[in-house]
Amino acid sequence: MRRARKAASTGWPTNSPPITGHRETFAELASHYDEIGGPQVYNHFNAAWAWAMNSPYPWWKQIASQAGGTRNGMVVSWPARIRDGGTFRSQYAHVSDIAPTILEVAGVKARETVKGVKQQPIDGISLAYSFAAPAAPSARRTQVFEMMENFGIYHDGWMAGTLPKRMAWEVGVGEDRKLGVGPGDRKWTLFNLDKDFTTANDLAAKNPGKLKELQDLFWKEAAANNILPIHDYSEGAQGRPTMGGNRAGFTYYAPLSHLNEDAAPHTIGRSFTIDADVEVPEGARGVLVTQGGRFGGYAFYLKDGVPVFHYNAVGTDQFTIRADAALPAGSHTLSAAFQADRPEPGSGGTLTISIDGKPVGSGRIGRTIRGWMSHTEGFDVGMDTITPVNGDYTIAGSRFSGTIKKLVFNLR
Repeated sequence: MRRARKAASTGWPTNSPPITGHRETFAELASHYDEIGGPQVYNHFNAAWAWAMNSPYPWWKQIASQAGGTRNGMVVSWPARIRDGGTFRSQYAHVSDIAPTILEVAGVKARETVKGVKQQPIDGISLAYSFAAPAAPSARRTQVFEMMENFGIYHDGWMAGTLPKRMAWEVGVGEDRKLGVGPGDRKWTLFNLDKDFTTANDLAAKNPGKLKELQDLFWKEAAANNILPIHDYSEGAQGRPTMGGNRAGFTYYAPLSHLNEDAAPHTIGRSFTIDADVEVPEGARGVLVTQGGRFGGYAFYLKDGVPVFHYNAVGTDQFTIRADAALPAGSHTLSAAFQADRPEPGSGGTLTISIDGKPVGSGRIGRTIRGWMSHTEGFDVGMDTITPVNGDYTIAGSRFSGTIKKLVFNLR
């Protein structure tokens, strides 16, 4: 049998190593220096740079309670109505105001029903009032914010919001999650945006009355806007409808592409078996089944007639198991069986490839992905899309050259 080999890296790891469990070394990061900005890397900068790039506002994306997580410029050009081009407007606005603005200036009334379904009222307001009146008072008086337990409220020039309970890089398990810090335990800040647009001067201690007023308004608006209850994103999912999470057996027919992760087999922390009934020519090639891609995932495929299973656990953690011979032409059942060492996310294990029930290749997969397969790539049968899991094949050449009669995926 041809054993597994640990392959070379097929790309830089994803933006957050805890998603997959891979921890880059500095040498590994530096080896991709000249690839930054290109298609071979997951182009992303870390939280410290995000904070710096949001200067002079504090914090970054995910922290909706602070200006660095929410404040962005917008350019509007309409010479027929905005005659003082190149000037500024400082009225408070929110992304939900864009649609009402376009509807108003286009003279279109928002529909109350669409295909018989009554629509929710539009939250935003039109910004068209500011086009000819740069100094007009802000027509938006209140806006509520919440994302990943970071929450706050804007009202009449004031902004009150919570500081994050953990840093962006604290996304692991145990103490890092700080699950014991509830919404009522959070530290609040208070800013007068009319006088301090960069939120440099926290007035929470000096003006507790205004802070309490805005805190009370937040909980009122949070209830009205279905924000409550506020909890960690790892909690509160019990009973949530799922296409794939409650199932152990799946049957697929090719071609199938872009199945989202929740609908696909949940292999994280599980042993599994893939059985593909196929009809193949000599030298068959192409993908039987794959999930994810260059930045994390697996693929079961044929290369020059040889069955191969590759597990891309990100970065240098690449594991390939190849059969010891090419598949002869005709009808066959190709199988890949993964036996995890332990029933837990990230566990390594042994993968065995079989043809018609006979093992033809076996080897170690040293580590598996611990969080989720991919931010952007789905589950495919009979082809691959977006990016390949390794360099053995290309997306253009990934379509299976034989016929997949049926592919059965079982979790154990």
